[in-house]
Amino acid sequence: MLPLLLVLACAGSIAPYDEAKEPERRATLETSLRTELGATYDQPVPGLDAADLALGKEVWYKNCDACHGAHGQGDGPRAVRMKPRPTNFLVGQQLSDAGELQVIREGSPGTGMPAFGRGLPDHHLVAVYRYLQWLRAHPPAPEDE
Repeated sequence: MLPLLLVLACAGSIAPYDEAKEPERRATLETSLRTELGATYDQPVPGLDAADLALGKEVWYKNCDACHGAHGQGDGPRAVRMKPRPTNFLVGQQLSDAGELQVIREGSPGTGMPAFGRGLPDHHLVAVYRYLQWLRAHPPAPEDE
């Protein structure tokens, strides 16, 4: 009986998801990242252009596509159960390269985005972000209707 009470107590402490507040949450995230990263927020990420695209694709399919989808559109098989939904990287406001990479490293508060910096080496993180940039530059063709 005690474990059930603990679960109920924890569930009540989680704020409900409000889609209307999502732009505000993203703006708060950007402000927080700008504060955390300082001047490096707007600086180029060292090694990004030379990062291994094939490694990035491998890391993406092992760690990212279940939530963000094969093309980064926030439509992976887990996405329907997540609030907020995973980011669709092909639309909307983007963070700086350093900001996006920091989210990959440290996760994103209030979302299901975990901190991959605790389990993956930095060159994997940079490579997967380079692959994400590639996905943005190569969106899928619209399906024939």
